[in-house]
Amino acid sequence: MFGISFSELLIIFLIVLIVFGPDRLPQIARTLGKAVREFNRKSDEIKNELNNVIKDEPTKNEKSSTILINDSSSSDTKSTNEVTHE
Repeated sequence: MFGISFSELLIIFLIVLIVFGPDRLPQIARTLGKAVREFNRKSDEIKNELNNVIKDEPTKNEKSSTILINDSSSSDTKSTNEVTHE
């Protein structure tokens, strides 16, 4: 788990228990749990937003290239008409 062995985790837990005491330990655990949950929720929102942008991007590119093709074909027609009128 995160490159930390069980014995290192146990030492960290004992130090936290000594520093904060048994009365505040449940409150700290709850607060830490809420923070991790909120972090996961926000990261999921960012992932979903990026996936939506990536999904929508090819559609936008296809539309813009179609417009460019239509614009270029209409400009070719105008230049052909201009040449025939001269």
